[in-house]
Amino acid sequence: MSRRLWTTFFLLAFPWIAAAQSSPLDKLDARKIPADRTFAGQPKELVGVFGDPVDVNPDGHIHFYSAFTPDDKTLATVVHSKVQLWDMTGAEARKGVGFKGGTGWVVAFSPDGKTLAMAGMEVTLWDLRDEPKVKLKLKTHERSALSVTYSPDGKTLAVGNYDGTVQLWDLAPPEPREKAELKGHTAYATGVGFSPDGKLLASGSFDQNLFVWDLTQTPPRRQAALQGESVRSGWVTLFSADGRTLTTSGGFPLLYFWDVNGSELKVRTRLEGHSGFVMSAAYALDGKALASQEENGRVILWSVASGKKIHEWKLPGTYHLVTPTKDGRHLAVLNKNGLVYILRLGASSEYSDK
Repeated sequence: MSRRLWTTFFLLAFPWIAAAQSSPLDKLDARKIPADRTFAGQPKELVGVFGDPVDVNPDGHIHFYSAFTPDDKTLATVVHSKVQLWDMTGAEARKGVGFKGGTGWVVAFSPDGKTLAMAGMEVTLWDLRDEPKVKLKLKTHERSALSVTYSPDGKTLAVGNYDGTVQLWDLAPPEPREKAELKGHTAYATGVGFSPDGKLLASGSFDQNLFVWDLTQTPPRRQAALQGESVRSGWVTLFSADGRTLTTSGGFPLLYFWDVNGSELKVRTRLEGHSGFVMSAAYALDGKALASQEENGRVILWSVASGKKIHEWKLPGTYHLVTPTKDGRHLAVLNKNGLVYILRLGASSEYSDK
């Protein structure tokens, strides 16, 4: 049997393998990027540029966020509380439904992709199964919620509030209820992140403290804490796919990999390579790499195993956030002018340590 026939037979016999090797974004074509959005030195990995220009808020900030649906077919962008859904399955991103989401801009999709949670003066849960409509609103503390994320099983919603508290909402029918309130931060809770098994929650804050909570206890117990420059802003609170690594950033040029071992956190690697303010970071390539992005448009890809810098890109303008697809093979990089840049990473083998 020829190699081509054998490959065809293999993929037909084991369709889940074929599915694992494809992504809804694989059809994006760099030739579809509008001429006025191309630039000198454009990286070969850039396969899409889209979005609408935005005005700066009166406070001088661009409130901009994004999230992919679990199936990676749709990207939600949020600009000044307006949600725009983009179909990512064609040769270029196609604008879908847009709606006024609420009073915030940080969003998270439920694991089944049917609900969008939006943090603001309250947490608004949007039902996306047909036309977007408000399912319900969850009461937050003091001024507003600043961070929100679902547990891996979708049964719990963690909300970081302006007053530094973290609320845990039980989303089981018939009605959501607040099952725990985590206290300890003395400034607003800017980041929350679950471990892959849902047993731990990391919470970051502008008080320069990061806490790791044991959610198997009732009430949840704070089992570890980090302080100082490694967690200065609290935005980056990321567990790796295997739960063994925690990534933090102080917002300044450094990021950190921490070994997670029960109640202990031990710094493994300090990532040095950025020259500006690190706005965000996210795991990519099935958790084998970390993508980090600084305000001046520089995106760096790091090896999680070695902590080495293995690739970098420079995009024009200033930036706010990097968002990976669920398979980690594409990155959406958000420019503060309202544009989204899509980088195609390909397979993890293409980015082995040099």
